[in-house]
Amino acid sequence: MAHSHTQQTETFTPAEAHVSGGLPPLANAAADAYNPKDKSYASVFPSKASSGKSDHQVNSELANFSSPYAPNKVATPDHEAGIKDVHRSLNAVNEASSHLSDAFTSARNGDVNGALQALRSTSADMDKGGALLDRAQPNVGDLVKGDRDAQKSTGEAFYREGRADSHIQQAEEKLRRGDIKGALKEMGTTSKEMTEEQKALHHNLAQLNHDDQTYDHLKGFKDIRAAITGGDSVTSGLNDAIHATRLGDVNGAIQSLRQSAGDLNSAGARFDSGAGNVNDLIGTDKSARNHINNGFEAERDASFHLGKAERMLRDGDIDGALKAMNRGLSNVADEQANLRTGLKRLKNDYAPGYGDQQNAPETWYNLLSQKINPADRSDNGLSSGENPRSGQGNTAWDLYEASPRPMGPYAPGKR
Repeated sequence: MAHSHTQQTETFTPAEAHVSGGLPPLANAAADAYNPKDKSYASVFPSKASSGKSDHQVNSELANFSSPYAPNKVATPDHEAGIKDVHRSLNAVNEASSHLSDAFTSARNGDVNGALQALRSTSADMDKGGALLDRAQPNVGDLVKGDRDAQKSTGEAFYREGRADSHIQQAEEKLRRGDIKGALKEMGTTSKEMTEEQKALHHNLAQLNHDDQTYDHLKGFKDIRAAITGGDSVTSGLNDAIHATRLGDVNGAIQSLRQSAGDLNSAGARFDSGAGNVNDLIGTDKSARNHINNGFEAERDASFHLGKAERMLRDGDIDGALKAMNRGLSNVADEQANLRTGLKRLKNDYAPGYGDQQNAPETWYNLLSQKINPADRSDNGLSSGENPRSGQGNTAWDLYEASPRPMGPYAPGKR
């Protein structure tokens, strides 16, 4: 007789139950292998197995999960953000200077509490400026690294900030002791340090903007030269308009004037493009800068006189129209003359010794030193009686100027 025995009921752990139930085993195996010390992988390997993820999902997470032991990625420098922070730092120093002025006034009037409050505001603004300059460095570090002037101006700004902060503290201590005269002396020294910091930040901004901008010098020379030769078409159209006006052909004169105005705009566009591509050279050559700016003004005057001539023709003022057209001719000639001289200076800055040569070797220097035939000037003997300028000249900012006044990051101006 066979012995009967009671069969023990089989039990399963939760993980075994998942497996036996045909659910995804990978998540459970991962859970078993999970080491709680490796917290970086907690999102992939939860401490408790979950049936909510398929093998494909877990594999996908593993493939896309970065190793915690991989080196940190370095963010791409944001030059624009960095330069803005340097400018914000300068603004903070400007604000600190304003509060320091209030502290001077209060101290001279015997208002110790008012002076202390103004000095605290001064210190807070200086700290803010320093923090912004710190924040800017990762974004402009690559620009500063290869530019000794930018390195020097950055170091100078930090150095002056530290000295100014020290003198502010000394001024506060002397105010608390009732030494008004001593406090005023410390404030005076603080003001000098802040002025030097402002200069350093101005110079730093100039250098950073200069280094951040890409200049195509040869294209700039080519565009300015095209603007000069484009003036010949403007002059030709004006001469046709004058001839038609003298013959009584008002419609023909207006048509020629419009053609001339269109040529002037086209030449002006090349001029703008060219000036933008040689702006770093313009910033370091005062003579070239003056000639280029005079060229901009002459072009603007020419545009004014062409428009004025057309209005006078429509009003029947023939003599006034002829006078305006002749002035337009004179403006175009002035523009061309200034651009020729400015271009010659810029070429010489770019390739010293070649700017004035006409027979250079057959290299790119030859391109830079080709002779440009001067446009015919209209010797009309007219004086510049009218001044159409609005007073808003297109003056270029000296990239290396370091004057202690608030200003924004440089961007080429639009006329």
